[in-house]
Amino acid sequence: RSLPAKLLVDGMIRERLVRIEAARLGLTATDAEVAAEIRQRNQPEDGKPFDIKVYEQNVTEQFGSVKAYEQSVRDSLS
Repeated sequence: RSLPAKLLVDGMIRERLVRIEAARLGLTATDAEVAAEIRQRNQPEDGKPFDIKVYEQNVTEQFGSVKAYEQSVRDSLS
């Protein structure tokens, strides 16, 4: 069941406003912070090392693109 369009648009606007305000205040996360958070969030449960190809495939399926996911992580850290 999909969300009403208004909720989706409101969420997108809110995310954009937060991103702009964080940038204005100089609260953007560094590339190293984003990379560390991504590795932590995507650590395999079976103890195997981080696999970039598996990561890219999973993120693309869930978020549409790696770029969109990484921007989302950066925004949440900011």
